[in-house]
Amino acid sequence: MQTGRLITVAVLVFFFFGAIVYKLYDIQVAKHEEMIYKARYQQLRTEDIMSERGRIYDRNNVLLAYTKIHTSFYVNLARFDKDEKKERLAERFSAVTQRPVSDYIAIMKPSRGKVFLETDVPASLVLQLKAIKEDGLYVKEEHERIYVNGRMAAHVLGFVDKNNRGLGGVEKSFNDILAGRPGTRTILQSPKGGLITFIDALTRQPVSGDDLYLTIDGKLQGIVESELEAGMESGNVTAGVAILMDPNNGEVLAFACKEDFDPNNYQEYPDSLYKNIGVTDIYAPGSTMKSISIAAAMDKNLCSENSSVYCERGLYKPYRDVKIRDEAPHTWLTTKEILAKSSNVGVSKIIEKMGQDDFYSYLRAFGFGNRTEIALPAETRGSLKKPALWSGATRYALSYGYEIDASPLQMATAYSALVNGGILYEPQIVKKLKSSDNNKLTEGKPKAVRRVIEDETSRRMRYLLNEVVENGTGKGAKVEGLKVGGKTGTSRRFTGSAHSKLFYSSSFIGFFPLESPKYVLLVIYGTKATGKYHGGEVAAPVFSKIASKIHAEELLKKNEGIELKFASDTTVSGDFTFSENYKKTQKQNDRVKDFNPQVMPDLYGYTLREAITVLNSLKLEIEIAGSGKVTKQSIPPGGAIAPGMKCVITAIDSNSPTKELY
Repeated sequence: MQTGRLITVAVLVFFFFGAIVYKLYDIQVAKHEEMIYKARYQQLRTEDIMSERGRIYDRNNVLLAYTKIHTSFYVNLARFDKDEKKERLAERFSAVTQRPVSDYIAIMKPSRGKVFLETDVPASLVLQLKAIKEDGLYVKEEHERIYVNGRMAAHVLGFVDKNNRGLGGVEKSFNDILAGRPGTRTILQSPKGGLITFIDALTRQPVSGDDLYLTIDGKLQGIVESELEAGMESGNVTAGVAILMDPNNGEVLAFACKEDFDPNNYQEYPDSLYKNIGVTDIYAPGSTMKSISIAAAMDKNLCSENSSVYCERGLYKPYRDVKIRDEAPHTWLTTKEILAKSSNVGVSKIIEKMGQDDFYSYLRAFGFGNRTEIALPAETRGSLKKPALWSGATRYALSYGYEIDASPLQMATAYSALVNGGILYEPQIVKKLKSSDNNKLTEGKPKAVRRVIEDETSRRMRYLLNEVVENGTGKGAKVEGLKVGGKTGTSRRFTGSAHSKLFYSSSFIGFFPLESPKYVLLVIYGTKATGKYHGGEVAAPVFSKIASKIHAEELLKKNEGIELKFASDTTVSGDFTFSENYKKTQKQNDRVKDFNPQVMPDLYGYTLREAITVLNSLKLEIEIAGSGKVTKQSIPPGGAIAPGMKCVITAIDSNSPTKELY
């Protein structure tokens, strides 16, 4: 009996120790590598180090967006268990920040946990504090994207989320380029997952993102935005878009959408405002399409400027169920008059001579029904039906801008081809990319897509469009001292199942200067029929104000060039020195300082810059004609003035053989 119990105990002990030996073998030999990995995994972890996002500049190297890094320093008090170590760290921090040592000692008084010694440290001190190396001292960096001008160009720039990810505009389109490459660091942690220290040898530093230089001109963007917004002050305007392009290369110089948002605080705005309606939304172009239709017909030699068309006294019935109406009972009109007076009947009868396939080919060639491929997200392709799907009324409707939908950007791009000599360019929003180390520069290049019309057709169209402004529906777009051309458009907006009689798209698209266009400008508003809603009433005056201010800017630049080149007055003889130039500048500065805000000063002989400085200080509205020095002013010297009054100043180059006096 006793022997049996001993055997049983011996067997149990044998199996017990056998199990222990087997487990030790399993851990130490069979699963050695696996256990080592698990041990390391429990002690070590990695985390990303956010890279600094690239900056965004305008075409003139003016900063638009950058990342501000908020740097903080904290300690793990478990690693600072001795007072002398705390005192040493406090003294080193105090030497950099000039804060009392006692402040840091007080912060580190607790015996455990994590405490911050400094938060949001000035950039001038960051490197000095980072040079302090102590076991248990750590750096925390938080990234904040700053948009320097707030709402300006918000739909072009876009914004980023808290994870440094672009969510709109070029921030999204070029996210991979701007974001750079994050780094990683390895952390030694306690059994409970707490931070012990960073292992510097295993740290991979982040690579900053590339910088982006846009085609946008910040000064022109400001002009376009302010005037577009001012045009919305009437209660019947619901939204607005303005696009300014260089027609000779497709570069977008300004792109404004209203209403807009501040990308610094995008969370405070409804999601609907994030959308760039200039590329995502479509509208019926209305009468602005008549220029495209006439250009196509003229390019095919189906009409000329003086071809006459009988306009049926304002009502044309090409088919039994198709009625085309004009707002006035026109009889015989030339092609020039059809465009100037915006006759639906006239343009319909012109395009009637062109085959459906030819007309469709021209519309496609101008870019309708295709994306422009601008580097902005969510671009629409618009809509243009193939001829096989056309009804008997389609060709007529297309000729004056219905049964077709386009984005504002498509229209601006098409008009650029219309007036630049006939070449369609892909619109560009980025001018160049520069790597963070400045070792690599990628320049953007104009991309000509195709020739749409002949150069001669384009030239003739410029003069037809000038006639629209001089004597037609676009008179509101006139600019003092500058020849411009363009076309008005008013179209019903599609609401659900039909074109509304209450909601309209009111537009003007034009160009300047007339002979050699440097700018194409589209202005379009969403309007209601409860007030003014025709493109000539709503959009054309805004075009005029924007073009006038851009023209004034160019005159200033030209004037500055003249002043630099011909530094002395014509009465000064001999060599002109820098000291004389300085004295002259000082004298000029003296005469633009103080004026009675209720009395008009005498501006005769002032440079344009001086005159504009004075008039701006008096809060007067300014119109400029000519360049050089002021020879006339519409408000006589000594006359009573008040803020908001308009003053027209005429200037003439001092080197011109003909001078005007008054």
